[in-house]
Amino acid sequence: AAEEARIVEEAKATEEKRLAEEAKAAEEYRLAELAKKAARKTVGKLKQSVNFMRAEEDTSQAPEVAATTSRASEIAAARRQPKSASEERELAEHYGAMNPEDRAFNIL
Repeated sequence: AAEEARIVEEAKATEEKRLAEEAKAAEEYRLAELAKKAARKTVGKLKQSVNFMRAEEDTSQAPEVAATTSRASEIAAARRQPKSASEERELAEHYGAMNPEDRAFNIL
């Protein structure tokens, strides 16, 4: 009976150790994934900044590149939240007058 109890205790301890190791590995994986996501986001922002700075430095660039940079800054401004009350009102007036299909197409 004592031998069986010892074996059961060893099995429990082994199982608890295995579960703790799995939990630790899962947490390490989660943290690594979060770090990757943050790195991708940071790299994306850095690329945007570099592109914007290059566009600012080179004023003699082709009009389509300047238009792209301008469009990118317009999009960034449009996505900024929260919007002022006057901006919200202007958007509601502009898009509210459209039928739902046109509104969806224009917003996309």
